[in-house]
Amino acid sequence: SIEGLYAHFTKTKPLIYISIHVPPNEVDVNVHPSKKQVALLHQEKIYASIIEVLRKMLDKIGRTFQKASVKVAENPYKRKRTTTKNDEEKNRTPKSTKSQSSQPTAQSKDKVRTSTSAPSGAIEPFLVSSKSPTGEENVFHEASCAMSKPIDITDPGAFARRCTCTTVVRAPRIVSVAVPKIITTACTYKSIKSLRNRITKHANGEWRQKMRREAIFVGIVSDQRCLTQCGVELQIWHFERLAQLLFTQLVLLQFGGMGKATFEATIDVTLVVGQLLELEDMLDTPLPKKDIPNALVVRELHRNLADQVADCLLEHSEMLQEYFNVGFRREDGKHIVLESLPVILPGHSPNPSGLPLFLLRLATKVNWETEKTCFQGISRELGLYYGASCRDQLQHKMFPAICQLLTPPKDEIENCCQKITQLSTLYRAFER
Repeated sequence: SIEGLYAHFTKTKPLIYISIHVPPNEVDVNVHPSKKQVALLHQEKIYASIIEVLRKMLDKIGRTFQKASVKVAENPYKRKRTTTKNDEEKNRTPKSTKSQSSQPTAQSKDKVRTSTSAPSGAIEPFLVSSKSPTGEENVFHEASCAMSKPIDITDPGAFARRCTCTTVVRAPRIVSVAVPKIITTACTYKSIKSLRNRITKHANGEWRQKMRREAIFVGIVSDQRCLTQCGVELQIWHFERLAQLLFTQLVLLQFGGMGKATFEATIDVTLVVGQLLELEDMLDTPLPKKDIPNALVVRELHRNLADQVADCLLEHSEMLQEYFNVGFRREDGKHIVLESLPVILPGHSPNPSGLPLFLLRLATKVNWETEKTCFQGISRELGLYYGASCRDQLQHKMFPAICQLLTPPKDEIENCCQKITQLSTLYRAFER
């Protein structure tokens, strides 16, 4: 069909690469013994769509660009050859008609077709398609429809099913969110200036350029690691640690100027921290199944420790609220509650399951005695909390933010980003 279409425009045979994305349950791979061919459920529609798109492209008047010859500069150190009688006789002979004729026309393989609607030299409109040829991707069927159940491709009659849905519902396409611009706030504190300068001083410039220009997301390996392509290298990244480093840096850069997120219902600090301590104790000393209580009861020891944590956070609540938008207050004269958290990266929300551990570490792991160590410790704990468990937001939100906003430190980047292999090595393996 494609050769017949091209016959109206050119005598040369076309060479076309087409990438077709269809749901797996609409592909039958058992039509050829060696799997050189497959059958598609809507094969005729796909052919018609491809031919229609190619016809519209070829109907446009394209421009051709010929291959330009490159002149090689003469080597000034090359020894010149002495002329002989034979050379003089050759120079006296008239030039051949071949040299007088016009230059040979360039072959079709040396020409490039471009779109007249695109900028000069742009070839992307012929290589990238914004729509799937079938338009049937991300389609969900009704529960009563026969196509709602997975199709067994080993069944010879697998494609005999027909869609009986009254309406077709398509899933929304997930689009990568643009990375927000981070504005560094003005600050006169020497401690914050020193911490910001440390980020720049210990930055790995080579890795920073790699992340911004070459990093491409490949896939998730585990809850903490993902595969990334950087140039011709396939690498494995510890994205959770990179996200934690990113949020720590963003807290310092936006010191005193972060947004504020409030809760619909206040969170009792003593209650959540006490339950966390109780759960940790139960995990350390597991009880028989019959002795496990139906409700988690916080014992007095853990309640006292949780009260100390809440009192420590309330004592420093004024400073936490002013510079980090972490708000605490006493409610009803008894309970100490958390009422707000900072917005470090617009569009990102931390995992609520890590909140009790964050409150516990904020009270116990921060050195509240000196200014610099205090600000550094709070920034670190916020980074650890906001960067943890970000797998669900990785591909379209966190990975672009890491590549564009992170200043990779020299002492940690090599451990977080490790090379697995080169793509050329994988090509050789596939060729075998």
